[in-house]
Amino acid sequence: EVSKYRKDNLPVAEVRKKLLEYARKNNRQPSILSGLVNAAALEDGVSAKDVLTGWRLMPQRFTPDSAAFQQLVYNQVGVYKGQKEAFSKVFINGQFVKGYPMGLELMTLLGSKEAGQILDASDERKYEGYEAAASQAGKKLKTSSSGNINIIKSWLTASDFIKDSSQPDESRRLNTCLGFWTYTRYISILYAKQSYTMLGKGFNIPPERKTACIEPAPALYSSLAEEIRLLLSNLRKNRQGDISKATARLGEFQKILKRCRDISQKKKLVKAEIDFLNNLDVDLLKLIDEKDLPIIVDVHTEPTGGNVLEQGLGYPKVVEKSIGNDTARGALFTYYEFKHPMKDRLTDEKWREMLANPEAMKGIVLSPGSTGKYNFQERQ
Repeated sequence: EVSKYRKDNLPVAEVRKKLLEYARKNNRQPSILSGLVNAAALEDGVSAKDVLTGWRLMPQRFTPDSAAFQQLVYNQVGVYKGQKEAFSKVFINGQFVKGYPMGLELMTLLGSKEAGQILDASDERKYEGYEAAASQAGKKLKTSSSGNINIIKSWLTASDFIKDSSQPDESRRLNTCLGFWTYTRYISILYAKQSYTMLGKGFNIPPERKTACIEPAPALYSSLAEEIRLLLSNLRKNRQGDISKATARLGEFQKILKRCRDISQKKKLVKAEIDFLNNLDVDLLKLIDEKDLPIIVDVHTEPTGGNVLEQGLGYPKVVEKSIGNDTARGALFTYYEFKHPMKDRLTDEKWREMLANPEAMKGIVLSPGSTGKYNFQERQ
């Protein structure tokens, strides 16, 4: 299109106008506002999408969660109507509006009833136009082909547990999904667009492991294994360089997931299966070649207040479960969500320093599901 207009010897300003018209007509404008736009300074008939429409040599990737987040903040959502000190509200243009999306909102849209109840307890959804905005955000997620989003939705709404097995409670399932989502955002931060508000696993295990258990959710392990199968297929199809090491590790991970699926359907485990589960952390560590440490990622920017929304994983919590006369131990994500000055966006190193400093962690609390009904112990 650029070359076509330039052949007509149109002035640069006219070329820009033509390209904007082309982008509008062909739905080529951004749905994620990954930049600062002052709503009050926009000319009549000009939208934030128009301001950020342009050609990019290396554009960042669209992600359904960022697109959903963009729908859940000002100016897609209006004035605050609640009565509490909501985490998400900010003061813009003389009124309180929604400056921050929340991980709990994403989980609510993907089917978590508990996440919705937590939001309502703090009036986090009491904004003008919130229902319509949430509906649009939900559509962004429903049309997504993202395997990660589909896995989260499947786990939040899963009901196909093995009969007579103990099902994980809703808070624990919610916590796991928040942790999984945070990690996937972390590993894609260089490539994925971040939404903006309009301007105006390591743990200690006892030496003796006589028993073991696994969540009875075969559909979850099957979904994960299918994602690995698709990834392997794409790697082999689009082969670039030596992929033997990557395919070998992914193939081994796929085998692990399939065995987890098979074991999760059994009521009583034999010694080989117990040993497999108790060595699972070691086997996974061999595949990734790196220690599991706390991570942090900023997922949304609210420029008026000068803050970003941080999603963090801390050190894991130990959870115990009685099995007969023995006790099995495992780990759960510890998920944090908080505001932080945008001029000091946190690195993993700074976040780990904060976790070790009680003063720095004042006011930053664990999410629902990271505390509560289980016998937790701090990681030493």
